[in-house]
Amino acid sequence: MLELLYILQSDPSQTQAVRRLVMLLLLFAVIGIVLVTCVAMVFVLRRRRHRKAKSGRKRVPTESVDAWAEAGRRATVPDDDEDDEDEDEDDDRGGAR
Repeated sequence: MLELLYILQSDPSQTQAVRRLVMLLLLFAVIGIVLVTCVAMVFVLRRRRHRKAKSGRKRVPTESVDAWAEAGRRATVPDDDEDDEDEDEDDDRGGAR
């Protein structure tokens, strides 16, 4: 884009039509950049407004559950017969008494 400005200033023998074309290209480039920037800002502001409105809503508190109480409720008590079998297996393997 800066090259186009350099072409405009350096060569005085260019015709008026070429100068107008270069200026038109520069104008379209600047308008395009401004337009893209404005559209991006609109999207950012809309998203910000949406998030702000969403955070303002009241949330329903969820029921908190004590993990240890839940684990105790779900736990099963092993039978005494299972403990005896484990001791017998240690004896067969030559484990310490």
